Amino acid sequence: FFRLNHDENREPKIISEAHCLCRRSRGNPGSFCMPIKRQVAVMKRVRCDPNTGLYEYSRALQTITVGCHSVLPRSQKASMLIDLYKKDKDIEI
Repeated sequence: FFRLNHDENREPKIISEAHCLCRRSRGNPGSFCMPIKRQVAVMKRVRCDPNTGLYEYSRALQTITVGCHSVLPRSQKASMLIDLYKKDKDIEI
């Protein structure tokens, strides 16, 4: 489901953000439900000019959750294919 992320010092003030409902995914009993995060451009209110009463804004990136997906746990440390190729010359890539 989605939650509303509200910040009065940001434009847009309200951003719709996904929220993962479960820790495990339904498809595979060994898999986990993980958030998909992306950075979005926002304008952050920095200060108010006392003479004009106008706010000053600056560009910023904010990380939000845009969805959820199923992932399998890592069984071993990933290695580069080129390292595997160097160990056994018969492997075709």
